[in-house]
Amino acid sequence: IAGSLLATILGSSAIIGSVDFAYNVGWAGSWLMLSAAIGLILLYPLLKYLNKFQGYNLPEILGKTYGIEVQKLASFIIPIAWIGIVASQIMGAAKIIMILCPLNYTQGVWLSGVVFIIYTYMGGQLSIIKTDFIQLLFILFGLLATIGYIGVDIKEIHSLGIINNKFNYIDVLILILTYSTTCLVGPDIYSRLFCARDMKVMKNSIIIVVLVLIPVGFILAAIGIYGAKFLGEINNNSSILLIIAEKKLNKVTSIFLYFGLLSAVISSADTTLLTASSLFSQTFIQDLRSKKAMLLTRIMVVILGIFSIIIALYLKNILGALLMAVAIYSGASIMMSGINMLINRNDNQLQNIMNWFSISMTTAAILEHACIETNRKGVFDLEILPAVYLIKSFLNTPKLSIVAMIWLTTFGRHLISTNNDAKEVKFFI
Repeated sequence: IAGSLLATILGSSAIIGSVDFAYNVGWAGSWLMLSAAIGLILLYPLLKYLNKFQGYNLPEILGKTYGIEVQKLASFIIPIAWIGIVASQIMGAAKIIMILCPLNYTQGVWLSGVVFIIYTYMGGQLSIIKTDFIQLLFILFGLLATIGYIGVDIKEIHSLGIINNKFNYIDVLILILTYSTTCLVGPDIYSRLFCARDMKVMKNSIIIVVLVLIPVGFILAAIGIYGAKFLGEINNNSSILLIIAEKKLNKVTSIFLYFGLLSAVISSADTTLLTASSLFSQTFIQDLRSKKAMLLTRIMVVILGIFSIIIALYLKNILGALLMAVAIYSGASIMMSGINMLINRNDNQLQNIMNWFSISMTTAAILEHACIETNRKGVFDLEILPAVYLIKSFLNTPKLSIVAMIWLTTFGRHLISTNNDAKEVKFFI
């Protein structure tokens, strides 16, 4: 169980993203993995409550607590958010394939996407757990081989600290709010834990994963720092880790790293795609163990996989795909609060808690969006300005309608418009 959890968390998007992040912000790049560890630490004391739901998935837990309407809504919204996660894994695989084979990005996306779909279609939850552990060994061995080869040079490098002017305490808080929650309430995390034999296995698995994630976070940051020192300026769409493998490592070490990254891609993509597909099927068929549900799940694997391929072709940016998922999660929390308001009118305390949770998720997504846009273009999008005033209004009157308006004014345009900077008009006052 611990091996499968680690293999799922250490996807190619997390590994490549952490290294690219550290290339820009130094040791603060370790916060991506540290945030995942924090999410699991927060989950640990909740295991005693989750244990009674063993055999259920996240929407079923919500259904037992809030009713069938909430369960169906969660089964519909969560998979939509996870499409962005699957797309980010396809992007990572495509970039590796471009190095190993004479293929361009588009061909790499289609090849990796089709392989993920077939692999997930033919396997199942238990078979994926068994192969995840083997894939984890490749991941860890590839990273250890890399850091072992370049480790001597890293000792002489003086880089930015874990908190610095490029990544301050507010940035850390935003990252924890957005990324830790994927481990605290992530459907893929729950699907793994619920396969555990008993509570002891659950707890031990969480402890092992946390103890591994922390040093891995610093290893990935060290590789990114090495890249910043010895590679200099590179194209924004290039992967630091893959460039290091191509230009700085010997052939044997680079092959180990490539195998490790491909294992990371497969282990995370198959888990996420299978979980998303099964949850979406549950919108229509409650019993996921029935033959009809299994057939529908396989069909959804193909459909969601194709959607993920399209997103990978459209965005061409790993972080963009991950942020898309975070934005949709915040939108999902708003819709969940709305459903609760309609079907559970008498519980004002619960509604107030859900409203504050929704504004917290939405605010974190907006701040993350602003930081990314500022770093990428030098200026954030203008729709963020009215969102600030609406947040102030919420503090005075914490209504869900205000949260919904904030989300729509910030992310609504991105649902229907293309990401083409050449068509943007910037105003500077």
